[in-house]
Amino acid sequence: MKISRERFDEIVSAYLDGEASREELELLSKCVRGDRRMAELFYRACRIHAATCAMYGKKAVFGDLDGVRSPFFEAKKTSRVRAAIEWAAVAALMALCASFVWLAVQTMPRHESVPERAASQLPRWINASQTVIDERVVTENGTVFSVIRIKSNAPVGITAYGDEN
Repeated sequence: MKISRERFDEIVSAYLDGEASREELELLSKCVRGDRRMAELFYRACRIHAATCAMYGKKAVFGDLDGVRSPFFEAKKTSRVRAAIEWAAVAALMALCASFVWLAVQTMPRHESVPERAASQLPRWINASQTVIDERVVTENGTVFSVIRIKSNAPVGITAYGDEN
């Protein structure tokens, strides 16, 4: 049903003030259900009315319109028991995540420093006559390379090949 914008505003104003007649309420209900633009205007006027009432410490009261949903839906009240269960579930989820992180850290392979690992893998004759020096090189993209130099304490004529004994 089509009515003028001025008439619609008058009916909405009367509805919000609680002064609308039965015929006006029926007309408002038909307009809001039948025209999406009118519904948007109606709900916007209801929100403005509720905000104005809240400013003056009053509670906005809306009458029932046939086939029109309430302008404001009240939030469902949650019992304290249900709220406690929900928070306990959140805490359990956080504890589970923390245990997964702990498990991941514990199962990571342990890395020895490069000089200790390199020295332990060298044959005894090299350990006795040479020193391992570690250098780390970091490139611009963040890649880390380890360079191991072996400084020999042996005379020049001794070669690095031979038996461990």
